[in-house]
Amino acid sequence: MCAATYATSYERNATMQNAPTTTTAPRRTGAEYGKRAGLVAMAIILTVFIVLFILNYQRWVSINLVVGSVQTRVVWALLVPFALGLSFGFISGRVKFRK
Repeated sequence: MCAATYATSYERNATMQNAPTTTTAPRRTGAEYGKRAGLVAMAIILTVFIVLFILNYQRWVSINLVVGSVQTRVVWALLVPFALGLSFGFISGRVKFRK
């Protein structure tokens, strides 16, 4: 690289660094606002349903296991197996098996 090329590329970089930058936020369309409003509404409805579900199933039940029985609330008897199945399904979908 010759000295003249180096000087011009250096000057070019110096002027680019000192140049004022004008960034404008992207404008959102009505569809984007509608999508966001829909997501917020669904989150609120889901939260209300979860709270009502927990409040509705506060009764105590006896669960008979192979080695004994346990007393627990209905909500835990429903949510724990659901969470375990969801996590095992997610993990098994990520594991790659060799053939």
